[in-house]
Amino acid sequence: MKFLFYWACFIVLQIPIFPDTVFMRNGKQYENVKTKINQFDIQFQLDNNQLKFTKSLVKSIKLKPVISKPPTNAKEQEEYDKERIRVADALQDSPDFESGEVGKPRLAILNFQPGAGVSLGEAETITNLITERLVKTKLFIVVDKLTIEKITKTCKVGEDCSKLVAEKIGANKILTGIVTKIKNKYYINGTIIDQKNSKIDFAEKTTANSLEEIEPASDLFAKKVAGGILDFWDEPMFAKDKVNSFPFVWRSALLPGFGQYYYGMQTESRFQKGKGIVFGLITIGLIANLANSYASYDQKKETYDFNHKLFLLSANRSNLELISYLKDNENFNQLKDSSNYIATSLGAVAGFYLINIIDSAFLGRTLFSETETKKTSFQFYPTHSLVTSNGIVQLEESIQIDYRFHF
Repeated sequence: MKFLFYWACFIVLQIPIFPDTVFMRNGKQYENVKTKINQFDIQFQLDNNQLKFTKSLVKSIKLKPVISKPPTNAKEQEEYDKERIRVADALQDSPDFESGEVGKPRLAILNFQPGAGVSLGEAETITNLITERLVKTKLFIVVDKLTIEKITKTCKVGEDCSKLVAEKIGANKILTGIVTKIKNKYYINGTIIDQKNSKIDFAEKTTANSLEEIEPASDLFAKKVAGGILDFWDEPMFAKDKVNSFPFVWRSALLPGFGQYYYGMQTESRFQKGKGIVFGLITIGLIANLANSYASYDQKKETYDFNHKLFLLSANRSNLELISYLKDNENFNQLKDSSNYIATSLGAVAGFYLINIIDSAFLGRTLFSETETKKTSFQFYPTHSLVTSNGIVQLEESIQIDYRFHF
């Protein structure tokens, strides 16, 4: 019995734990998957099957770092950091997925404290670099620096300002930290505080071996923090209501009904698969009717040509001429009707082909999209960068204004 217990534990530990969740527009959801977001589609493995869906079929996704237990050593911590960076990079590089302004975490970044060997200016520079990176992710509502500085001015030296900042600006998460230096190596340590629960969500750190490595180290730190916040925020990112119909349109253009059937296969919709089959059968019927009308036209033209020659060869003002004329006129009218029927059949094929294309272009679209909160945001803060000139590293400061109008 004990052996079976250990064996079961061993099997469970071998099963990969994938915490991502994909929500489809048709109401279906896929849990416990590891999602890869590509330019035009998303893909993941489920029950040993590789599934791929165009982004237009996806309503929202919830990405979380793959972790079965808290990291206990450097190797596990490195893997966990990679997962957090995966989450941050996947959402940052995917403009098709976003949350409404209300749904984004409201993040306040306090100036990092200068520790041993670090000047106040260096700590402020690193804080601004991290702030700039987090703003560019567009995953959070980052409170502008000037607002935070006005609030923190009322704090006493050494006092924890995080609670005051959270109360004044309604921040969900607060990033604070300290920068220290030992010899030429910089250590950036930060903590994310959840003010609602009055607890520290997690802590992050990164190092820079020299002043020249401060920028990439700050960028790495910001990505780890972004992935960690999204992990604890535990809210899905919604796909924009902009559908890419190209995968369905080109298939329907190649073969009417193929796009509808492909859409039905992806969404597991029997109606769409059935519609695709019906469209294909109608197209085959229309093409067969067009081919039959051409064959009928050729036959009537051959009959007309033969009888018309008899009419031309018949003697003038004879009974044969009169009979040939009447027959010739009848054959001509039949030939004309057959020609008109070809035009009608051709128009039916072209018209149905156009209807098929239009129908495929609207696959996956919602007629009534959810109302979004329209807000205008304004960010104003100094940014810093390190510039090397003639072997000398200098600090360059500029002012960045971030103005976003939602319409």
